[in-house]
Amino acid sequence: MVEPAMTDAQPGAAAPDLPRRRLPHVGSWLGVAGAGIVLAFVVALVVGNRADFPVAWDALRTANLGWLAVAAITMIASLVNLGMFHAAAQRAAGLDTPRLALVGAATSANFLNLVTKSGGLAGLAALNADAKLHDRRRSAVLAAYLLVVLMGEWTFAATLLATLVIMQAGGHLFAAEIAASAVFAVVVIAKIVVTVAAWRSPAMLRRITSATARLKAKITRNRHGATRSLPSVDQAEEFAEVLSIIRSRPLRCLPVAGHAFAVELFGVVELFAVVAAVGEGHSVSVALVAYSISVLFAIVGFLPGGLGFVEVSLTAALVTFGVAGGPAAAAVVLYRVVELWLPAAIGGPLTLRLRRSGRIPA
Repeated sequence: MVEPAMTDAQPGAAAPDLPRRRLPHVGSWLGVAGAGIVLAFVVALVVGNRADFPVAWDALRTANLGWLAVAAITMIASLVNLGMFHAAAQRAAGLDTPRLALVGAATSANFLNLVTKSGGLAGLAALNADAKLHDRRRSAVLAAYLLVVLMGEWTFAATLLATLVIMQAGGHLFAAEIAASAVFAVVVIAKIVVTVAAWRSPAMLRRITSATARLKAKITRNRHGATRSLPSVDQAEEFAEVLSIIRSRPLRCLPVAGHAFAVELFGVVELFAVVAAVGEGHSVSVALVAYSISVLFAIVGFLPGGLGFVEVSLTAALVTFGVAGGPAAAAVVLYRVVELWLPAAIGGPLTLRLRRSGRIPA
């Protein structure tokens, strides 16, 4: 039975509960506005350089197939190395994971990290799925994944430092690179603070993360989000336990560092190959600088996969070091194919299969 609705004509009637329209959070508006700004900047860049399109197309059409094969082989090798990277980290955490056992899971994890902005943590779902399948300890898998994330950040920081030295020596260090490097440094320092806090005291970690959550909620005006994101004492203790696992096996972390530096090496080789493929020289220093700048802006950018940020920063870096506009645009397209789109095309089906099997939650 449906009760009649109360109106103002009914004395003493309570005011009806009208459905409230949920207003978008400030953070959502900022994200949309930021994406719009990046899109507008990319469109302006494309329109302003439309005269280079015929040259870029010719560079793509006549690209050297041998160098493209080098780029493709390097991409495959990088995915294999990524799997070995995770396997080495799991062995450092006390597991007996074979060297090539995690290539599929790591490729899926890479896909999840490419399509989200999670600070590299989204891929943990794929490694957890593999752990369930092979009955590996959750704490050890979590420790290994954390080791991969931290080691990856530190090796890139070293690569970026070398890049900034090269740019400064050549007079090519500009405000944009300095600002992006400063943002990256702040993020790294913040993670160091959290790691040290967890190392010393789970309670201290909880206080830091709680304060961070409240600050984020205040900025976005999402108070309920702050409550939901507060870590429990058990979670803080688990994180501290993860770090203790890593701390107890420092020498076994050396192979992990080797694979981490290989990640950077493969990225530089991919960029070197695509620049050579479009006929714009064979400079390792240019490839190193352009690679580091593109990764830096992918990290500080707020769109998944560094969309927009990588294309603009990489094109600017190549042009700054003497690559003509048309071939630079062609090299960027080829690089994004081997660095983003092909790994995503390989990792996507693997992730979908894990999701359909129920090992990764939808």
